[in-house]
Parts: sequence; C-alpha cells; structure tokens
Amino acid sequence: MLRSEGFRKYFRNTSWLFLERMVRLVVVLVTGIYVARYLGDSLFGQLNYATGFVGLFFALTTMGLDEIVVRDLVKHPQRRDELLGTSAVIKFGGSLLLVLLVLAATLLKDMDGLTASLVVVIAAAELLRPFSVIDFHFMAQVKADRAVRVQMAQVLVSAGFKFLLIGLQAPLIWFAWTYVLETLVLSVGYVVAYARDGATVRAWRYTREMAGYLLGQSWPLVIYGMALYVQAKIDQPVRQHRVCSDADGRPRGEKGEPLPMKDRAPVDQGREQDEIHADGNCDAGCSRRQYRDAGPYQEPEKTKVDSGRQGSDYEISDKFSADRHTQL
Repeated sequence: MLRSEGFRKYFRNTSWLFLERMVRLVVVLVTGIYVARYLGDSLFGQLNYATGFVGLFFALTTMGLDEIVVRDLVKHPQRRDELLGTSAVIKFGGSLLLVLLVLAATLLKDMDGLTASLVVVIAAAELLRPFSVIDFHFMAQVKADRAVRVQMAQVLVSAGFKFLLIGLQAPLIWFAWTYVLETLVLSVGYVVAYARDGATVRAWRYTREMAGYLLGQSWPLVIYGMALYVQAKIDQPVRQHRVCSDADGRPRGEKGEPLPMKDRAPVDQGREQDEIHADGNCDAGCSRRQYRDAGPYQEPEKTKVDSGRQGSDYEISDKFSADRHTQL
C-alpha cells in the first residue's frame, strides 16, 4: 500500500500542506513580534481592533462555498469553468456586501479618522478575494503544491513588506495596506498558477442556475461561518471599549473622553497602597494623577503612643494625614 501511486500522491499533497502551515506559523510569529515592538501597545491594539472588526463579516467573502465547490469539481470536472466562474461572482458579491456593511458600521460607531481608515483599507482588500476560487481547482485535482507555492510566496512578500515598513518607520496606515498587498499577491499568483496548469480565467462563465444551486447548498454554512468568526474575533472590538489610560494615567474611553467614576475599572486598593512609597511618591509604573482620578488616597497615620501596653510601640490611628492627601 505504501508503494501505491495513490498513497504517494496524497502523501505528497499532505506534505506540501503541512510545510506551508509550518512556514506560515514561523514567519507570522517572527514578523508579529517585530511589528508589535515597533508599533507599541496602543497602535498595535488599534490595528488588531480594525482587523477584528472586519473579521466579523469575513463569512460573507467565503459564502460557505469552499467545501461545496471542491466536492462538485471532483464529481463534475467537466463543469469546472461554470463552477469556478459562478463561485467567483458570488464571492465578489459577498465582498461588496462586506465593504458596504463595514462602511455603514463605521459611520454608526462614529470611529475616529485613523481607525475608520484602517477598517476601510482592510475591508477593501477583500474585493480581490474572488480569485481564491482557483485554490478549489487545485484541491480537487490533488495538486496542493501549486497552491502552496503561491501561498508561501504571499507570506514571504508580506513579511518582507512589513520589515521594510519598520525600517522606514512608516505610519500605522501602511500596515493596513499590507492586507491589500497580501490579497493582490495571492490573486496574481493563483491566476499565474492556473494558467500554467493549462487553464484560463477567461473561460469562466456565470449561470443563474448554478448560482441558485450553490447558494441553496451554502447558506447554512454562511451562518455557521459567521458565528465562528464572531466567536473568534469579538474579543478584539470589545477590548477597544474597555478602560485605557493616557500619558497622565487618566482612564479614558474609546473617543478619548475621561470616564466617569462608575465606568472605571475597579481598583485593587491593597495593591495600590503597596505601590506608593513611604514618602508619598508614586511608583514608576503609575502617576499621582492616576491615583487622584481613581479616588483620594488616604494613608493611615502612624503615631507614637506612650503606654504600658504589650506588643508594638506603634498603633494605627483612626485619623488620616491631610498633608499626605494634599501631596497626592
């Protein structure tokens, strides 16, 4: 069995897929570390928020067609051009719907200019996603090596572009354009690989009958896929609404306005008191204004008592030092 042609064919196909996954994991990990260190917590979090916000609608670009189209390509290889052409049109329609929904949500949420720009650029990259249907052809033909070469080239180009941006000290918006570059490289690579396989995208055709059939088969997968994306990405937009602090340590909301006391994160009073030095100064990781905004800090005053009581010579008075409160 190990020497059979079928086994070697599928083993080679699986090996290519495994290699692509390992290369992607390593490259993405390394580039992610450098990008995060360059952008810092605030900007890197803003970029992740934009990708997570768009990711809530990613199911519209797949339209649940992946497994269905691959299955039908295996069963009916003679209908390849009709299947791929109709799938590409459906995916393009889903990408347009995604862009429109993202634009509407951006306006409704009243995002700031930079965040809105990041979201729109990342969403626009999905307009090139329809050419990914070529990957279905290679999967049906058990030719993963053709698609894997394209995907590895996309990962390496994306990593090189990100390192170039870091070297040039580019602003944040250019890192959003990385997603457009990734999709562009992937689409062009798929078209070239498809042509080398003896086919052409010009032969693709769209039919209403095929569109109705595919949509009828895929609509449950669209709902399922959207639920998965929401589950995976919902934490990133939610984090944007949690309390953050500016340079002065004051808690602020999404639009930068100071939060009222009832909306601020609870403060660990014990840990807060431990971080204040005996002379009333704040620790290196905080500021006086941060403690003033979180509430007045009251430190019990230690007074010398002259008594014959056993134990410590000091006891905690019920009075608090007004001078210490004035310093804070």
